[in-house]
Amino acid sequence: MTQKKYIYGMGIIGIRTYMTLKEKGFLIEGFIDSDEKKQGTRFEGKECISLDQYRTIDNKSQIIIAVEKYEGVASYLQQNEIHNFVVYKDIPEIFEIKYEPICEIGSLERIYKDICHKLDIGDEQE
Repeated sequence: MTQKKYIYGMGIIGIRTYMTLKEKGFLIEGFIDSDEKKQGTRFEGKECISLDQYRTIDNKSQIIIAVEKYEGVASYLQQNEIHNFVVYKDIPEIFEIKYEPICEIGSLERIYKDICHKLDIGDEQE
């Protein structure tokens, strides 16, 4: 059975990571984000939850950290006794796949801005 995965970060890097892994057949359960405005929203049917919700629902799935400042998130997860995580930049080596853009970066930015508009939040990029 393939291990379920959550993506930490629902920004441009998180969406790109989701799209790449989805195309390669990986099972993504949803997103985790510390931004309360993103929590409870969905992208392609995948809900964004808080880290506390993750611990309550499913603390065994692997977390893929997909934010620019991943060191801080990795430290935060370790402080919270969560050790089953990887960083998006290590995806090619760990999952033995090419990490290529699924769409042009301009398209990805438009997708992200559309999500931010729907959520009524700024478009700070993680």
